Amino acid sequence: MYSYTVAGNKRILRLLISKGGKVDAISNCGTPLHNAAAHGKKDSVRILFENHANGAVILFPVTSRIPAILDWSNVGIMKYIHSEEATRHMNRKLKENFLTLKSKGEDAFKRKDYLGAICWYTEAINADPSDATVLSNRSLCWTCLNEGSRALSDAEACIALRPDRPKAYYREGVAYKLLKDFVKSAYSFNEALELDPKNEDLQKAFWEAVVFVIR
Repeated sequence: MYSYTVAGNKRILRLLISKGGKVDAISNCGTPLHNAAAHGKKDSVRILFENHANGAVILFPVTSRIPAILDWSNVGIMKYIHSEEATRHMNRKLKENFLTLKSKGEDAFKRKDYLGAICWYTEAINADPSDATVLSNRSLCWTCLNEGSRALSDAEACIALRPDRPKAYYREGVAYKLLKDFVKSAYSFNEALELDPKNEDLQKAFWEAVVFVIR
């Protein structure tokens, strides 16, 4: 049950509970409620409380009272979890976590540890799938490892998020070039040039791709 509370799979979590899964089962990792709360899985927390998970099992014996939660009870804790204050706090923590993961990816890339950078960037993408920059960075890492298909996949995802970003099309063009699809590579570089027509690097990349096409 622990993995499904963290994954946030509501359907499977409800199914496990309906089949007799213990909502207050304790392991070295704590209870399912503890894991869900620690990973910010509000839906899992809600489902566990709906099925009478005992917050006291994890909260009262081992933690001091949290000043922000005036009503230190299951009901009070749930009320706080759904409050605007809790949401702001959660979003701030998630943002901090994302920035830390992104920074670690950048540091690994500077060391030319491309696989390490990919791992950190993947964690960052899982934390915030809407960030186009991290997708672009991971695409570059795949390019450095000559993984054209994976570089292309990330570039396309980046374009889907930010079709106004020249670098996204540039990443796509580089990936197509790596795959030796020079027609599509030239097209991607041209798309980037339409957004940034004075960029000399884009102009050079475009004409290099064109030369490969007409050979």
